[in-house]
Amino acid sequence: MKKELIYIVLVMLSFTGCKEDVPTLFNEPDGIYFSASSDSVAYTFAKYPSRTRDTLKLPVTILGKPAGTDRTINVEKGIASDVNAIEGVHYKLIGPYTMPANKTSTVLPVVIYRTGDMDSLTITFILQLKANESFQSGISSKTSLKVKVGYLQKPATWGQPGSMQWWAGHSANFGTWTK
Repeated sequence: MKKELIYIVLVMLSFTGCKEDVPTLFNEPDGIYFSASSDSVAYTFAKYPSRTRDTLKLPVTILGKPAGTDRTINVEKGIASDVNAIEGVHYKLIGPYTMPANKTSTVLPVVIYRTGDMDSLTITFILQLKANESFQSGISSKTSLKVKVGYLQKPATWGQPGSMQWWAGHSANFGTWTK
């Protein structure tokens, strides 16, 4: 009985030594990221064959709270082995980009151009969000976005059995690839 009483007293003393934790408020710098549903965006001029340029509106969102003033968003072209687009020829960044006052998301307009090489190639470029005095990098896997632009390329598996394009490429259906 004496041992049990000692244990009870020790447990009670341990509770009196504790201090309640008060949750702290979120106090981190605001971050920014591309809020597209995947890590890449694809566009084809096939739906509008007479267009020679169009504007993509790429969504970005902040992690944090809205500010009472417009804030600058820094965007750069990214580097990768599959990037073949030339800025000014295949696409154009229309900066400066800003996050409007009292907003947590916006779109970044990027002009894309249809060029002759899109008859046989998909043009690829990467946009990279960069930290600045207004924003730090947000979700790291979403700070870059790959953009693929094409016109009417023949699918690599056109007419091959077992592929998604087999039915269309079969000689009894659409047959030989043409634009």
